[in-house]
Amino acid sequence: MNKIHGTIKILNNIIPITLPEKYLTIYTSGFDMGYLSVGGKGSVLRQVLNYLKKNGEIYFDKLWIRTESYAGGNSMNCYVIGEDEKSKDIMKSIIRMFEYGKFNPMIDLYEFDTDKLKFQLTNGMEIELSTKYNFLYSHPPYGIEMKEVA
Repeated sequence: MNKIHGTIKILNNIIPITLPEKYLTIYTSGFDMGYLSVGGKGSVLRQVLNYLKKNGEIYFDKLWIRTESYAGGNSMNCYVIGEDEKSKDIMKSIIRMFEYGKFNPMIDLYEFDTDKLKFQLTNGMEIELSTKYNFLYSHPPYGIEMKEVA
């Protein structure tokens, strides 16, 4: 299986990212543009959080990332257990970086942000890493049975 390599800059860290090529679609219509599937974006989020954990910037015991694509957009759900409050706040801010906007209920409209997170491929191409909705939960995903260790 072919891999794509690149970097992403988050919290003053340049984080190396490796993904299976199946997540990337490249359009060549006069200039190269790439699109990363929502599953690929979930993989990038997982690698970012694991990198920050390995470097001691955040802490958690277990992490699950679930992605979903549907007619009105897409989403990433991040489930963690064993995190502290500081880590939870940092993870919320990181997950927010992956959203391309937010819903404004006062005017009943989704508002797009101008700043978008970029994934820099080793060949120089930049790919946007945005999803419509992202959530952080402090419990395992539905259907996951946690077992006590004796």
